[in-house]
Amino acid sequence: MVKQKILLTGGGSAGHITVNLALIPMLIGSGWEIIYLGSFDGIEQELISNIPEVTYYGISTGKLRRYFDERPRVGVRRKGMRES
Repeated sequence: MVKQKILLTGGGSAGHITVNLALIPMLIGSGWEIIYLGSFDGIEQELISNIPEVTYYGISTGKLRRYFDERPRVGVRRKGMRES
């Protein structure tokens, strides 16, 4: 039987990470293969890499600005698009 896989992500502040940390033990207990996508050097890398059952992949990330600025387009193009 093929093991089910799930991809979790979240970073920046610990808000999204804590929800994932609460879900991970249940997913492990249910037999899921867990893959986590986060930044190379964010808090999520530090917290998730301590869980041996989770495969962690780091990517370059940039700040998402919620106001008009030229930098978000440049940051996404420079960092995220090359890795996707």
